[in-house]
Amino acid sequence: DNGRVVIAQPAGPAQTYLGSLDGLPGNALVGAWIGSGDDAWVVGTAGAIAHWDGASWTTTPPFVTISLQGVRAWPGGEVLVVGAAGTVWQRRGGQWEALDGPPGARTLRAIDGAQPDDVWIGGLDGSLAHFDGVSWSRATLPPVAGQDIDTVQVVPGGLALRVVNTGGSVRQLRG
Repeated sequence: DNGRVVIAQPAGPAQTYLGSLDGLPGNALVGAWIGSGDDAWVVGTAGAIAHWDGASWTTTPPFVTISLQGVRAWPGGEVLVVGAAGTVWQRRGGQWEALDGPPGARTLRAIDGAQPDDVWIGGLDGSLAHFDGVSWSRATLPPVAGQDIDTVQVVPGGLALRVVNTGGSVRQLRG
């Protein structure tokens, strides 16, 4: 639809409305990460990035023109975004910089991690990789291999990784 994002927090049996973003002109919103009522990020087509600080949305001028599809942030302001063509961007100290993505990666769709130096990403054709803050290592989860990965979830404690693919199957990797 119009890419509307609504930020709300539980308040007993109801929710407290905090704010919304009615899309970004010319962009569809594709991915979101919400850490709390005062820290949320959304990404979308044509390099769209916006941040919710609890009071208002701030958009980042696009520094890429491709679709960004996944985003993850951590306390302290560090953010990673992933997208088409194996794109990975990192925000550290308020500045964005391109990172080399996993070798051979195509479109990256999903991202999660316990901290910025323990991140998992997934994408087209079963692309699954781990980032240790310096370099990438590829992983395979049969029978996910060859199927698009839509969701990556790092389980608390960091000992398990759940992956959901386009077929709806869920796989878990234990470390």
